Amino acid sequence: SLWVDKHAPKSRKDLMGNGQQINQLDAWLKCFGDPSRQDAERRNMKVDPKKGDIFKFKSVLLSGPPGVGKSSAAQIIAEQHGYSVIQMNASDVRNKAGLREHISPLTTNQSLAAWCGGGGGSSSQQACSGSGKTCLVMDEVDGMSGGDRGGTTELIEMIKHTKTPIICIANDAYCQKLKSLCNHTFPLKFGKPIKSQVSKRIEQIAKSEGFSIPNAIVLEK
Repeated sequence: SLWVDKHAPKSRKDLMGNGQQINQLDAWLKCFGDPSRQDAERRNMKVDPKKGDIFKFKSVLLSGPPGVGKSSAAQIIAEQHGYSVIQMNASDVRNKAGLREHISPLTTNQSLAAWCGGGGGSSSQQACSGSGKTCLVMDEVDGMSGGDRGGTTELIEMIKHTKTPIICIANDAYCQKLKSLCNHTFPLKFGKPIKSQVSKRIEQIAKSEGFSIPNAIVLEK
C-alpha cells in the first residue's frame, strides 16, 4: 500500500501540532449534550468567556490549509469517544434539497439505528455497522452554495436543532459564504506543524520501513 495510507494517523499520538485545538475538540466531544460534564470541563479548562465558550455550541468549524490534519483529528477524536463517524463532502450536497435528503434525518437521531433503518443513503451504509453515538463530519463546507436556496442556510438550521455533534471543515474560515455559518460554530483554526514535529514523524516512518534519514537532511527542506 502507499505510504500515505499505510502511515496515516490512526491515533491521537499520530496527530502533529495544533495541540490546543485538538484538546478543545476532545473536551467538546467528550461532554456533548451533558451539561454537568460541560460545567466540570469549563472549570478544568479555565474557559475565558471573552474568547467564547465552546460548550455553548452544537457545531465546531475546523479551518486551515489542506493537509494539516483537520479531517484526521475529527475522525480520530470522535472515534476515541465512542462516536460512529459519518463523513460527508459538503460540496456533494451543496443545496437545501441535498442536505435534507442525506443529512437532516441524521441530525435528529442521536444514534445510527433509526437513520440506517430508514435507508439513510448509500454514503451512510458504510457506517451502519456501527452503534451508539453518532458524529457528523461535514467536509469542504466552503464549497457549499450560499443564499436563501443554498445549503449553508439549511446547514445552519440543522445545527440549531441537532442532537448529534456536527464538525464542519473548511480551508478558509473567512470565506464570504461562511460568514453566517461562523455565527453558529465555534472556530478551531489549524496551522501547519513546525519543522521539528515533521522531522520526528519522518524519522519514525523511516525507521519502521527499515532505514534511516539524517535529521539534518530532513530539516533542510
